Amino acid sequence: MAGVIDIHHHWINEEGYLDRLLVAMDRSGVERTGLIAMGRVGRELFLSTGVASGCVSDEDVAAAVRRRPDRFFGYGFMRPGHSVRDDVDRAAERGLIGLKFHLPTHRYDDEVFFPLYDRAQALGLPCLFHTGIFTPPRPMPEEGISSAHCMPIFLDTIANRFSDLQIILAHMGICYGEEAGLTHLKSQ
Repeated sequence: MAGVIDIHHHWINEEGYLDRLLVAMDRSGVERTGLIAMGRVGRELFLSTGVASGCVSDEDVAAAVRRRPDRFFGYGFMRPGHSVRDDVDRAAERGLIGLKFHLPTHRYDDEVFFPLYDRAQALGLPCLFHTGIFTPPRPMPEEGISSAHCMPIFLDTIANRFSDLQIILAHMGICYGEEAGLTHLKSQ
């Protein structure tokens, strides 16, 4: 392998998806991939077959990592406003190497989410934040999704408050690229 690592891959909830992913990884020269499940909200996102089957939870991701640690590593899915501090501990206990934050109910820098960041920092778990626009393939009004909560500038507050938290901006802010580049994140 060429040593290429895909650090951010949403496991699509379809039968045989991981087998197809491994073939695509080999074809593309990707050595390892970071898997993320999006819980119940991601159960039917991005399906190409129309049949949901395979991955819904962090437990599913942990099981895939145990089966193929040479090819996969995993993130615990955190949905601020739904996830709690104990979910951070559970992700670490499952052997997941980081956390993926997505679909917050408020801005990422809302203080109600600080216990999640505090615990991630204490455990040394890198935090991958979805930043920028998110448009689900079908309307999901019951989920209260707002891309406005995912603007990269909101990570500035987090970086200043949690100075040892390892922060990764996914998607470089989709539509907020300049803002993402100016966000005060200390270089590692």
